Amino acid sequence: MKKQQRLICLLLALILFLLPGCSTDMPEITTDAAETTVIPEETTAADVFDVPGRKDIYFATGNDYYDLYCGYSWIPGPEIRVLTRKPVNIRVSVDIQAEYTVSVFPQERGRSLTTYVVKEQEGMRVATPAVVGVHDLPVYIYQTYAGMDWEEVGILRAEYHELKEEYDAGEGNYEEMIEARNRRTYAETEYIREYTELNMDDLPVFYEYLVQIWITDAEVEETLKTVQITVDDTVYDVDIGEIRLMPSKGIVNTYDYLTSRSSPSLVYLSAPYGNGVEKCQSGIYYAETGLTLTGLHFLESSVSSLKVLDVTAVIADDEGMASLGEGIRIEWDGATPIYVEQGKYVCFHMTIQDDRMKELNYHGKLYPVLKFECGGETYERMQEIPLLRTQWDEWILYAAGLDGVDFESYYNNYYYLTPAENWRFDVDLTPWGQ
Repeated sequence: MKKQQRLICLLLALILFLLPGCSTDMPEITTDAAETTVIPEETTAADVFDVPGRKDIYFATGNDYYDLYCGYSWIPGPEIRVLTRKPVNIRVSVDIQAEYTVSVFPQERGRSLTTYVVKEQEGMRVATPAVVGVHDLPVYIYQTYAGMDWEEVGILRAEYHELKEEYDAGEGNYEEMIEARNRRTYAETEYIREYTELNMDDLPVFYEYLVQIWITDAEVEETLKTVQITVDDTVYDVDIGEIRLMPSKGIVNTYDYLTSRSSPSLVYLSAPYGNGVEKCQSGIYYAETGLTLTGLHFLESSVSSLKVLDVTAVIADDEGMASLGEGIRIEWDGATPIYVEQGKYVCFHMTIQDDRMKELNYHGKLYPVLKFECGGETYERMQEIPLLRTQWDEWILYAAGLDGVDFESYYNNYYYLTPAENWRFDVDLTPWGQ
């Protein structure tokens, strides 16, 4: 038995000797427990941009669904903004019969940050913008990256506005209103201190290209749904929506007596989500002689979901007042005659609605056709009103398109609670004339 024990001990010693890096010297045994210190990896404010599932390319199309009369259009074709993480070469092909040209514009953007002065006052954080860059990264985008609870902040904001309305009406308590304002202000400053730690080297690098397709007037009706874009050597069939190219022949426009002093400008729509309601206006007309407005209708499109909710005719003494909606305001049904004196200016202000406006990108077109009588004759004028939301700040396109950041809570639970924006939720969505 003792021989077997000695043999086992010899074998164990031999194994320990042969093991690499092993020593037969026994370590000193102590009664003190070994302490292991784990140093956590340092995180910075820039780490919020490192999100999972990032894309290398994003096509910001207009989500276009409308009829297009190229002969009358300000933008006779789709616009596509291409965002990439590296410089690329772009080629474009469109499968239509109508002639077209393509322009690709690299967008050189100055990137900067808003400089904040952050102070602690009576237990409250106060953040004040000091210098705002031309193309700065908005703080709300950083906050959304960082996980801002916009619903919670929105509840505090709604509480403050409710108490403020009561106070303005002479029924509320001033101290309660101020406390609610401070709670809202404090909540809105979350992540601003981290934001102020960012510098230019922390911001993601990306590149933006504007693809503009210019289509000549269509000879026959045809439909455009996709655009083929080759990025370096990779071909993408980019869905743009559905644009129905319509021949402009047959549209009669008379420019006598009621002349255009300004055409409708591009309407840059504000925020997405909500209920898809916005305001727009026609160009401004000038009455060279006394005349009567007798009718207004809109060219219908089977592919568009855009609806007009109301129309207000504004008659003013000068162009600026008509544009601002200041003057004689008439909620018009589009049929009741309206007499316009010589030398007056006319502008039509409209509320419109489209469920597609709830999306990040949107491009629609509205074609009002105005009828008027002068000297016993009837005349028609048509205008195109282009509606756009592909002109977003490049940072929100980057965040939503390449990094997949969801801004729906920011808009619906916070942004639309401001008095300047929440009017959209009180609009009657019944289409005009019904």
